[in-house]
Amino acid sequence: MKYKIIRLCGNLTLIINWKYKNESEDFDLIKQKFKVEQTGFLDFEKQYFEMEGGEFCGNGLRAAGICLGMGNWKIKTNVYPYFVTIAVTKSNVKLIIPTDIFIRENNILKSDGISYAFSNEDYGFSDSPCEGIIQITKINNQIKILPKIWVKSINSIVTETACASGSIATAIYLQLNDCKIIQPSGGIYDIRIDREKVMLTSCWRVEDSEF
Repeated sequence: MKYKIIRLCGNLTLIINWKYKNESEDFDLIKQKFKVEQTGFLDFEKQYFEMEGGEFCGNGLRAAGICLGMGNWKIKTNVYPYFVTIAVTKSNVKLIIPTDIFIRENNILKSDGISYAFSNEDYGFSDSPCEGIIQITKINNQIKILPKIWVKSINSIVTETACASGSIATAIYLQLNDCKIIQPSGGIYDIRIDREKVMLTSCWRVEDSEF
């Protein structure tokens, strides 16, 4: 596989084979054509994944798992010392991470890979490689988010159509153990949290690929 573009309830993620990492500029036209929101690089042999901006990305990891195929995968990242579990079936893909991934400081949830603010903060509120400001709307007991994500190393600010890590942060912030978070695209992420782990699940499909 050279690349795949995965849609995760709206969010379009480009996964490039690690072998082509130094040729990533060659994919600019593809990014523009499909309006890709983010890009990551996957080493198939080592099952190692890294985002273009060095940040933690839940949807990037889920898309990487899809590229590996059906089944349960343990993927290593540049951000955390532990493996992240991705479970892929034909109908959905699940991200499983430790519950203590975020540390809460008032209206801010911090982690090594990405941090989120749930107030009118300006960017620059953490040392994380990526920051997100999330607006929460509650309608008829339903929760909808609007995530605006700043990746520092590439100076990219994107209002994402769907955000996995932001949805997890929202559930933790609101202290919800079993909930559904509506994405800007209208898609839904199902989240369940227990003492040890957080699980986020949604549907997926491949938009484009080259082998």
